[in-house]
Amino acid sequence: MKKLLFILVLFTFIGCNNIQDPSFMSNNVDSISITSNSNLETSLITFESWKDFENAVNEISKLNTDSAKNEWVHNHYPNFTSLQNIYRNAMNEMATLDDIDLNQFKAFENKYKALYFPHIGEDGGFYIPIKDTNKAYLTNSECKISIAGEIVSIKDIDDYEDLVSTGRAYYPSSIPMLVGSQLYFSNTNQDPMGTTFDSGWKQYGDRKVLFKSRRLLREAGKDAGTIVCESRLHLEFCFRKKVLGVWVNYSSWSSFSFSANESNKGWTEPFVCTHDENSSHDSEVFIPLAITDHGNDFCYTYPSTQFKIQINFRGVNELLNYSWTFPSEWFYAPKNVIILPRC
Repeated sequence: MKKLLFILVLFTFIGCNNIQDPSFMSNNVDSISITSNSNLETSLITFESWKDFENAVNEISKLNTDSAKNEWVHNHYPNFTSLQNIYRNAMNEMATLDDIDLNQFKAFENKYKALYFPHIGEDGGFYIPIKDTNKAYLTNSECKISIAGEIVSIKDIDDYEDLVSTGRAYYPSSIPMLVGSQLYFSNTNQDPMGTTFDSGWKQYGDRKVLFKSRRLLREAGKDAGTIVCESRLHLEFCFRKKVLGVWVNYSSWSSFSFSANESNKGWTEPFVCTHDENSSHDSEVFIPLAITDHGNDFCYTYPSTQFKIQINFRGVNELLNYSWTFPSEWFYAPKNVIILPRC
């Protein structure tokens, strides 16, 4: 309960008109105990139970950048090469390959055969074959881990439809997002939560870019039946380059300058961050909700909010500007679930 009280105190300093980076939480909240070790003979990380594995995934998910996640894994398992390491190496290598022929691309695909190459239409990309990419920081090249003495594969992407469902594919899902003033709370890690924004791909010569945003909830801790969740806004910038007539993901650099204007109260000071890995540059910021008592439940309300972001991307010779508005939306959650920050 001490950890939950600490989280509650921290959030009292986050006002409705401030932007905060959630990554600071991971350095302040007590670490969950994880019993595991790196097995060098089989290149597996060994966990004593599924709970220990879930705790490790949860700790990684709290971190806000790929660099921070890789550092966490290196500190706990310094001699382990994860599937995420392989994916990062592939994207760094692809960043250096522009004028390549078909044989060179096939050699690249064979070198990184641990990844999923769908070859669907214009999608020439390569992907981690696991829906929750946080798990890939703990799996080997075969998507395997050892739990309670049993070697387990957590690969769960077997076809392009599975990939599209994660939102990481070049092509978007054809399933429409249901949007309304009333949302429905189903679990403490809910993504997305209501309205989403998708700019669609825009081409700049041999580069394409896309920006997406959505509200979501992430579980931050639990104790004695009480669960604390964080209300966040996800910012996602994606880019591709054209190779052999298809669009391929690769590693590059970008910087974000993001502001919000909640209920026309005025724009916040910009939240600024940089990214230098992967072909999806993601950040998350806390966004507050209003709360009212509703009998056995609390009613949480997202205020109508305008957002804007300016992105400086190495692959395009101009600043990229996006603006969007999310409407006011609300939902009920049981009283043992505490969602922060609040207006």
